[in-house]
Amino acid sequence: MAYLFLSALLLGLILGVVAMLVGVERRPRHTAHPPASTGLPFSHESVMAASSEISARFHLPVVSPFATTFGAVGYLMTRYSSIGIVGRIIIPAVAGALAAAGVVILVARWAVPSARRDVPDERFLWQGLPARVTSAIDTEKPGRIIIEVDGTRHAVLAVSLNGDPIGQGSDVIIERIEDGTAFVEPWTAVEQRL
Repeated sequence: MAYLFLSALLLGLILGVVAMLVGVERRPRHTAHPPASTGLPFSHESVMAASSEISARFHLPVVSPFATTFGAVGYLMTRYSSIGIVGRIIIPAVAGALAAAGVVILVARWAVPSARRDVPDERFLWQGLPARVTSAIDTEKPGRIIIEVDGTRHAVLAVSLNGDPIGQGSDVIIERIEDGTAFVEPWTAVEQRL
């Protein structure tokens, strides 16, 4: 019995670390109608419609506290209690269920509402995405880039991040978008820093 509980404890701890590294699971949110266009290549509404719904349902952050609590309570009961085998399984299972329920309540009442209130800064939604220059970017006038996001191609005005000219056909990386204009940097410059 002790090995079962120690295995559950270890599994719970590993799942907890995985949940911390991977983050909160997001489920796709489906919308019936596309958002109205604002003239920008994206809008807050389109980002929110395309983003994922945050959920407190069954996933790693719920399984982890159940397994950890089940394993810890079960192991302690095996070592320091004379309760029968049925009690040594039921009590840790109830304790694990209470721990999982506590996590669901914590996530549903605190983390999910907080994440829903968080409004992303639209300037940086496409940060780090690659694009191709279709019209040369001059030091004095903006050029154009083409970027594909979620299967849709967007043509966006672009200026050089450091003010240097960028030739047509060059690969660039988007740093931010302000007032419908992308601030880009040549991929070769980014590659050198890596």
